[in-house]
Amino acid sequence: MKPKTIQRLRGLKKLLHDSIDIGTDFVEKHHRNAADKSFDILEQIDPIVIPVKTVRVVYNGTIFMTYESIHFVNKAVATLGDLAFKRLLD
Repeated sequence: MKPKTIQRLRGLKKLLHDSIDIGTDFVEKHHRNAADKSFDILEQIDPIVIPVKTVRVVYNGTIFMTYESIHFVNKAVATLGDLAFKRLLD
């Protein structure tokens, strides 16, 4: 494979993984904002304040783990791609 082709493929791989990271952050931000609005309203109702705060904590933890998992898998795949390119060049 030509060096220019490998360079372009590496650039495409980087663009893809960067896009996944940026897109994931964007979606997470909007999920959090949408949920925060609902939680803020529900926390104004005295009889359900404690359960709503509990659900909010569980929700935030779940959202955090979900999006961190996506970032982790994306980074792992990117690293494997780097190793594959290295093997192609050796």
